[in-house]
Amino acid sequence: MTSIPRRTVLLGATVAVAAGATPAMARASTAVRPLDQAHAHNDYEHDRPLLNALDNGFTSVEADVWLVGDELYVGHDGPDLTRTLRSLYLDPLRRRIRGNRQRVFRDRDAPIRLLVDVKSPEPAAYDVINKQLSAYPELITVWRNGRRFDRA
Repeated sequence: MTSIPRRTVLLGATVAVAAGATPAMARASTAVRPLDQAHAHNDYEHDRPLLNALDNGFTSVEADVWLVGDELYVGHDGPDLTRTLRSLYLDPLRRRIRGNRQRVFRDRDAPIRLLVDVKSPEPAAYDVINKQLSAYPELITVWRNGRRFDRA
């Protein structure tokens, strides 16, 4: 097992499509075969962050984040103050799994990973990540008393 650098946070999720999903999203999710070793690097630079990756079977997605005030903004060389971790990743994931029996991919239980790469030097970014993730308990696999509880 390799160690994960302190600046990287992994968010485990299981894959499917959401309640307000469009017909195109539903078609894409049923035809997609999850690719265990596919990683979308700098995913937020795509037209449809997260959704393009999932619709193509990617099971690992990366978002670079910058702490500005008490919000996590996405961007590579600096924060894009119009795009947040919640709006591009956490909210769409929540919508997707709510319409797919708590899975990211409609017909398959496949784990996904959201790599959150903290670019800000402030240690407070980790507190904000923890606070934001706590609002999405249905997305996060947790361990309690040595037992694993899988979530989407």
